[in-house]
Amino acid sequence: MRDTLENLYFGNITPNDQIVKSGTALKKAMEQSAECEEKLKELILQMKAEIAALRSGASTEYPDGISPKKKAIAAYLREHPGVSSKSLIARELQMDRSTVQRYYDEIRSEFQRQN
Repeated sequence: MRDTLENLYFGNITPNDQIVKSGTALKKAMEQSAECEEKLKELILQMKAEIAALRSGASTEYPDGISPKKKAIAAYLREHPGVSSKSLIARELQMDRSTVQRYYDEIRSEFQRQN
């Protein structure tokens, strides 16, 4: 009994420890949760580094060199090739019309070069 109390006091065991059988749904969910937690930690560190680089002025470009808004507009124009109304695109993508105007001609010319 004394060993148990000492282990509890020093944090060697916790009262919530449970034994979970391998192969059960709970065990799989716990493993998946641990994997997702690790991936999330890595992504958070990566994003913090990118934000710090942007704030310090060391990097003014996005990691792949393309703005996420430009990517969204290009994806929309690929799905809707007949749409030319910049206001409609801005409404559909919930972004400012001036942002669409900034990238629209550039994206259209890139599409024409690809064809």
